[in-house]
Amino acid sequence: MPIDARHELLELYLQVARGIGAHMYEVAVRHDLTPIQAMTLKRVGEGPVPTKDIAAHLCSDPSNATGIVDQLERRGFVRRTTPPEDRRKRLVEPTEAGLGVVRALRQAMATTESLFDRLTPADQAELHRILQVLAAPEDAPETVA
Repeated sequence: MPIDARHELLELYLQVARGIGAHMYEVAVRHDLTPIQAMTLKRVGEGPVPTKDIAAHLCSDPSNATGIVDQLERRGFVRRTTPPEDRRKRLVEPTEAGLGVVRALRQAMATTESLFDRLTPADQAELHRILQVLAAPEDAPETVA
């Protein structure tokens, strides 16, 4: 692919990403959260999760994830629990207040997700495949479609 075409691909990708990022920022601020707190709360809203998994989700250091969880815990949105089957583990789970915010975040993000409605189901599947390739670590084996 010519360099100019690759540059245009990057510019288009960044334009879409900036639009999505701006909307995510607005949604987070509307709920008095930082974008990273909103992302963390949405992840925890999927079910109890270890802090190290939150860090991986955020592409962050575990100590940073711990600080974000601390902030959300102080606000009453999450709590740390210990599963009875393994007392060495610590999980982060949403409180009722946290689940309410997660529901509101998901509802607000639905307008961003509707961006993909412009694509046919086949185009959505192809974009999904392409984004998975781009999101994979560089040393991951390539998949053939």
